[in-house]
Amino acid sequence: MQQSHPKAPCLLRKLTIAIALALPVFGSPLSALAADSGTQNATSPNSATLNFNIPTLPLADALNKFIAASDWQVGFPAGLAKDVRSSAVSGNYTPQQALNKLLQGSGLIYRLTGSNSATLEKSPQSQTDFTTLKTMTVTANKYDDNGVDGLYLDSTSKVASKLGLSLRETPATVNIVSQEQMQQQGMRSVIEAYNSAPGVTAGNVPGEPGVTTMRGFSRAATGYMVDGMHITDSLLTSRNFDSWNFDRIEVLKGPSSVINGTGALAGSINMVTKQANHEKDSLQGLFSYGSFNALRGALGGNKIISDALAVRSDLVYSQTDGYINNTNSNTLGWTSGVSFKPTDRLSMSLD
Repeated sequence: MQQSHPKAPCLLRKLTIAIALALPVFGSPLSALAADSGTQNATSPNSATLNFNIPTLPLADALNKFIAASDWQVGFPAGLAKDVRSSAVSGNYTPQQALNKLLQGSGLIYRLTGSNSATLEKSPQSQTDFTTLKTMTVTANKYDDNGVDGLYLDSTSKVASKLGLSLRETPATVNIVSQEQMQQQGMRSVIEAYNSAPGVTAGNVPGEPGVTTMRGFSRAATGYMVDGMHITDSLLTSRNFDSWNFDRIEVLKGPSSVINGTGALAGSINMVTKQANHEKDSLQGLFSYGSFNALRGALGGNKIISDALAVRSDLVYSQTDGYINNTNSNTLGWTSGVSFKPTDRLSMSLD
């Protein structure tokens, strides 16, 4: 015998109605939560606009003003902002917009490290950019045998070769101290000119005219020449002559006895006096006065007598009390020369 339950359908209908009525109730808080989240995003520090008034400044100073106005934290290496200027920012912007505008043209970008913090980095494009410079033209005159104008390596030296080879073609270390260098660097004596050549040490030793050291050798180990002529007694030419009388001083380092005679174990020094020339008449002078009653005066000139004959003479006088008691000195130097050139292929000189 089966039993019937007439109340079951009624209970099912009541349960369905209760669930339907409960859905709007549960949906209301969810909608309110979503709306509240959207409100928070709209008012976050990244989206809020602020008023900025930052002129063009060194980047470090401009960033300090940005940090004060936005309450952001911006980090960067110390050397990254050196010699970099910012762009001006004026008006209402979000912090990110203002920072973008501030870094325009600086070659830098920023990377966010938090909601209100960033760090600066070099832009990948700025590391590959390059600037094309304007064309620069360099010209020079040919170097003549007297060491005037042009390339230094194209000049010739009697101390290094008897074949008229240029310094470029000479397999040896040769230094030439020209009269122009002596004037520009204030070399008053040949001792000072010797010291200007790399690897050469010279000085006045008490009781001797002067000593020159090259490659660890001194005294008679250095060969001396005047106008290409070997001088047997080196003490005569190692004296501290005034540099005014010399056109240039040539220094050859290394054994050179085969070329310049005996006694040239350390090297050779060739003192070339000012020569008479057939190019033009000239007159030069010099006067100086300095500490310790140092006086120096010089006069020299070249005169063309005829197409085949020219003469030159140079005179110099100097004196000083010295910076040590009883070391006063007086120097008088005079050189002269005659050049006779009857043809282009024949010339004779007397100095």
